[in-house]
Amino acid sequence: MCKQPIYFGRSKILVLAIQKLGRNDKQIRKTMELWEIPTGSKIYEECSDGSKYIEFGHTDGMYSYSLTEKGGVIHLSRFTPLEKFEDGYKIS
Repeated sequence: MCKQPIYFGRSKILVLAIQKLGRNDKQIRKTMELWEIPTGSKIYEECSDGSKYIEFGHTDGMYSYSLTEKGGVIHLSRFTPLEKFEDGYKIS
């Protein structure tokens, strides 16, 4: 990280923000939101139809189109907080 900020026109605030966060921002942040995960990811959560996971399809505005293990449709909010779990994610 630079000790003196480097300015490129109007990006002074952005450069200062990046320097303040440092390079380990991803390590500090342990959760992510639904819209940030790849299509087809598994979200481990027990559902009312007996499924053990949800397969994320895509976001459609404020909600997502996802399917349960048994084919049921679920619409999770695109801002649902998730954390890494085994080969997928779980709702935190």
